[in-house]
Amino acid sequence: MTTLPRTVPKGRLGALRPVWEALAAMTAVQAVVSMIVIAVPVFAVTAAPDIGVDARAVGFYTALIYSVSMVSAPIGGYFTDRIGPARASQICTLLVMLGIALVATARLPLVALGAMLIGAGNGPATPASTYILSRRTPPSLLSLVLTIKQTGASIGTALAGILVPLLVIAAGWRGAALACAGAALAVALMVEPLRRDMDREVVAERKAGREKRPSIF
Repeated sequence: MTTLPRTVPKGRLGALRPVWEALAAMTAVQAVVSMIVIAVPVFAVTAAPDIGVDARAVGFYTALIYSVSMVSAPIGGYFTDRIGPARASQICTLLVMLGIALVATARLPLVALGAMLIGAGNGPATPASTYILSRRTPPSLLSLVLTIKQTGASIGTALAGILVPLLVIAAGWRGAALACAGAALAVALMVEPLRRDMDREVVAERKAGREKRPSIF
């Protein structure tokens, strides 16, 4: 991977193209993951009778997501070093896609499993994207780039609040859940053309035999 300069010379903004591409991709990953985390609480009142629970049980669902997220974040850091941050981001996106699809079955055990999968994808998503951007961005722009990337969480929350109710009205809560799953799949596919470049450093370290070994820390 080409090393970017520590400062940005005037007239050489084209050299920052890898940064902007990675920023757009990682912001999209952050947005779709956050949207799916929030989606079920948005349509919980509508979905609860079909699942066979009281709508207030959504609190347990949310707690399950964040409990798994707390465990998956540090574990995900190890796998990010092993498989590459872009591939890890794709896996996170696919996990939340599968999780929200299981919620659409309206079977309580599968809904609980779906919450766990969403938590497993939510935890490592931010560290993986930060890993990519911190290695590609000049120090003079790093705080700005990471701040923009983190707005993906707010974008996803806003999308859940705006789009998910409209999808529920148009296609029912199951349709809304499957539409969210489709959005996650689209983002995972969008990352693929950039993955090789974003994971190049990790792949090179692995081929050179310098990959990191397992550690609880």
